[in-house]
Amino acid sequence: MREKFKNTSAKEKYSIFIVLFVMIFFCSLLNKNFLSPNNISNIMKQLAVSTILAYGEMLLIISGMLDLSSGAVLALSGVISIIVYKSTGSLVLAVIVALVIAVVCNIINAIMITHLNAPPFIATLVMQQAARGVALLITNGQNILQIKNYTIFGQGYIGAIPISIIITAVITVAIWYILRHTRLGRSLYAIGGNEEASIAAGITVKKNKYIVFMINGVLVGIAGILFMSRVNAGLPNGAIGYEM
Repeated sequence: MREKFKNTSAKEKYSIFIVLFVMIFFCSLLNKNFLSPNNISNIMKQLAVSTILAYGEMLLIISGMLDLSSGAVLALSGVISIIVYKSTGSLVLAVIVALVIAVVCNIINAIMITHLNAPPFIATLVMQQAARGVALLITNGQNILQIKNYTIFGQGYIGAIPISIIITAVITVAIWYILRHTRLGRSLYAIGGNEEASIAAGITVKKNKYIVFMINGVLVGIAGILFMSRVNAGLPNGAIGYEM
């Protein structure tokens, strides 16, 4: 797959960026404030959650899978994280809980796919319904308000740069490094290209599927924290459709 990408023309490789720059150009003509630092910062903060989720989906799609549960797991991990924070007052514990919940949900996805041979579409659809149901159950379908300092993740700044943008930038570099410079990245391309050939080549397919789902879980957990902190509430019905 990687060799095929290398052999594509520059037009095919960079056409999406050309479209993006054309859109930015016309938007800047329609509104003189479009390229202002404040507006660019606001757009980047809005895109942080969906960008982080997209990285997880990208890794899964490269390896021949997908995740329809990311939006629901985001909501579940986010609301439980806020509940823990309001009960303990510890931001560190709240972050750890969000990550653990999201990773556990993704490990269950991996178990259904690798050991029960469920198609990724079906397995993650099941998790989507289960996670959303649990999120609604533990909150009685009510939003959690007054989350106080929890908002620092989605609304805070380090200097003049929003924390959410810094987190997204760090994750961007990490994902780029994984795909370009690690054995795991090469294995994911191979598995997505031909799983049987990957097994014959000695790649531990099941192990790599678990790893990529766990990475996706970490990203979903981070996205859940940013989402809830940015909207200043725990929303059990939040992030509907974000998996798309």
